[in-house]
Amino acid sequence: MMEAILNNGVDLILWLQSLGDWIYPPMRLFSLLGSEEFYILAMPILYWAVNASLGFRVGVMLLLASGSNVILKWALHLPRPYWYDPRVEGLVAETLFGAPSLHSQVPASIFGLVAATIRRAWIWAIVILSVFMIGLSRLVLGVHFHIDVILGWTLGAVAIWLFVSQEKRIKACLDSQRRGIQICAVFFSSIGMIAIGTLVLALTDGFELPETWISNAILDQPYVGNFNPFEIEALISPSGALFGLGAGYIWLCSRGGFDAGGIWWKRLLRVMLGLAGIIILWQGLGEIFPKNPDLISYSLRYIRYAFIGFWSAAIAPLLFIRMNLAEMAPSN
Repeated sequence: MMEAILNNGVDLILWLQSLGDWIYPPMRLFSLLGSEEFYILAMPILYWAVNASLGFRVGVMLLLASGSNVILKWALHLPRPYWYDPRVEGLVAETLFGAPSLHSQVPASIFGLVAATIRRAWIWAIVILSVFMIGLSRLVLGVHFHIDVILGWTLGAVAIWLFVSQEKRIKACLDSQRRGIQICAVFFSSIGMIAIGTLVLALTDGFELPETWISNAILDQPYVGNFNPFEIEALISPSGALFGLGAGYIWLCSRGGFDAGGIWWKRLLRVMLGLAGIIILWQGLGEIFPKNPDLISYSLRYIRYAFIGFWSAAIAPLLFIRMNLAEMAPSN
């Protein structure tokens, strides 16, 4: 049955790609709007210059969606279209498994959370259209089957429902605890995500990647390099960032919080300074820390992304306040 679904998916993609080269530029743009890199930059901008509370919630949603997506990819271990059938042209290099589509799950989760927060019909209309086009772009670019995209949309919808329905209860539970316990809860949540992923990897240890998938992928994207759909680094990064972001936000709130408002040029300077710090931590520590497949390298990667999350949530806002580029959050 799965083979029939994948074959039908290939037929759909081949039809979309036969429409002509004109379709690729707009689809690449929509695909960019669904990329993890885009949200890694967009989330801090929202947090620093628009609304700190919404930015934090979007950040948590992003990291939970990213981590769960990697775990489900490992559990399902389904191919990309251009791995499965050499007739499909893969226009973007991808090394992780296909289902569910991250580019469908994350936009559905994040855009949906923003729409659920603002509660305007026209916002929902824009969100639905944007999420659909981002998902469609992944079919056109040959990197996802339709079932990958539909599964991503479904998970995004479930994530919105869970987040909105459980947020107040979880927040009330955490608020009743001391700050140290709150930070420990965030830490063990991030470690728990890695533990679940490690268990899934252990359960799929007997799975052998078909040689045709590897040869087709390398044939289409020869510059990819190491082809390993089970890269644990893909889960360590969002887990570390989740801990840093959560711990930083808790610590910042204990010091009075942060107001993302203010005049436009101060907001712009915040964004420039904050992003510079992220780039330094991301690239600088990335060059210093080893990249070997061992516990030390994995631990340092976790720490690196935790630093990035903590910088984004706490250090950068406090620096903005010290530089008179922002104000403390108004007291209730």
